[in-house]
Order: sequence, then structure tokens, then C-alpha cells
Amino acid sequence: PKPTTHSKPSTILILTILAITITIASFLLKTKNTTSSNEIIKNKMEQSQDSSSSSTSASEIIESKLTLSSSIQSTLDYYQCTSSSSSLPSVQVVLLHGAAFTKQDWFDSGILQKLCKELPSVTALDLTVKATSQDFVQVYQSLVKEGVLKDEPIVVISPSASGKAIVDLASMFINSDNTFAPFLKAWVPVACPAVGDASQSTLTAFASLDIPILAVYGDEDVSGKKRTEPLVTYAKAKEQMLKGRHPVYLDSPMELVEVFLNFVKSL
Repeated sequence: PKPTTHSKPSTILILTILAITITIASFLLKTKNTTSSNEIIKNKMEQSQDSSSSSTSASEIIESKLTLSSSIQSTLDYYQCTSSSSSLPSVQVVLLHGAAFTKQDWFDSGILQKLCKELPSVTALDLTVKATSQDFVQVYQSLVKEGVLKDEPIVVISPSASGKAIVDLASMFINSDNTFAPFLKAWVPVACPAVGDASQSTLTAFASLDIPILAVYGDEDVSGKKRTEPLVTYAKAKEQMLKGRHPVYLDSPMELVEVFLNFVKSL
């Protein structure tokens, strides 16, 4: 008799086991992909929440506009942040800008955000560098009237040409205008060219009124250093050199923040 063969059943069994194995592997792979997909969704949700949280933080800095009755400009755009938790409750800081820049540079450099974390009131203005001292006083009064600023002296950072309005304030004082004394708490000129045109008596007015000055310039800015020297000699300014060019506050933004905060805390 011929031997019994089991080749066909064995083949069926092997194929069945193979099919089951493939099914299990497919299920496990699908489960893994689903888990991975869920992780991706979770991560995206967390990133979205982080982004939302960041936006909420950024919203503490408001951007607004003020209507002016001035011949130099009809509206004034500005950024502002306020905080009630600062350890320096009486400090109001106003940021001006040079001829080739705007208030946006304070934001883009990170300086505005950094100052907002430390100070109770910081306002970055889009005020033209053509503004005179009278224009600046008018802007200040308008900001007070609208509740943007309190009717208290301010600390002004004025890069380059924007410092002319502050130098002119000293001239107003010399001409018997008493607006200057209660108006300015301290001044931080950054390579201010208007100092070169100011008289000795104008610069001495700052010292006479005990208005602290921190004069900042870049180590690559020869003219900035030259304009700083009369402020040190006649206005009793503190001198601070940072690494950078004429717009040194944008070349060394965090260094400026550090020296400025130390200056403000000493007032």
C-alpha cells in the first residue's frame, strides 16, 4: 500500500498560521501608528497652548494711537505696558527713537518686553525727531490727559536725534520756563548729536536741577563718544560705553537693559 501523505493539510496549517501572524502584526502596527498620531496631536495641542499663553503675555503690551493738535504730526502711535507689581512704583519710562527707526525697533529688539517685566510703566512713542521741546511737552500733556501717563516726571531714553527735544527743554529752563524742572526725572541720551550744538549753560542746567543723566554710546561710534564728553563735564552725566555702532541700543539690547535698570534703581 502507498504511504499516507499529509502535505496538503500541513500546507493549509502553515498558511493559516502565517495569515494569523500577518493579522496580528498589522493590528500592532496600526495601534502603534495610532499612538504616534495621538502623540503628534497632543504635542500640537501643547504647542498651541504655549502659543496662546505667549500671545496672552504679549497682549500686556498694547499698541494704540493718540490724536494730536500739532503741526509736526496729527497722530501719535505708541506701545505701552503697565504693571502694578513692580518694585519701582513711581517710575514712568518713555522711549523715543532715532531718525531712521520707529517704536517697532524697541519691540523687535526685545528691549520693550524686558523693561515691561521690571518697570511699572513703559511707553514707546513714534514721535518725529523734528519735535521741539514745546512739541514734546504737548505730547506729554496729551498722554496725561488721556490717562496713558500719570502727571509725574518721566525717565526718557532718547537715541540719537530724538535727544534734541530734551536738550531744548534745558534751554526752556534757562529762558525762565519752569516746565522743565517737574517734567523730567532722568535722561538717558544715546549718542545725542544735539549736545554738540548746546551751550555750556544749557548743559549745566541739568546739573543745576539735579537731573541724573546716563550717557550711552557704542565703542565703534566716535561721534557718540565725542557728544558724551560735554554731558560728563557740564551736566555731570554718568558715562556708559556698550559694544556696537551708533544705534548701540540695537546692537547690545540686553546690555542696555541691564545698565538702564541699574541706573533707574539708583534714582
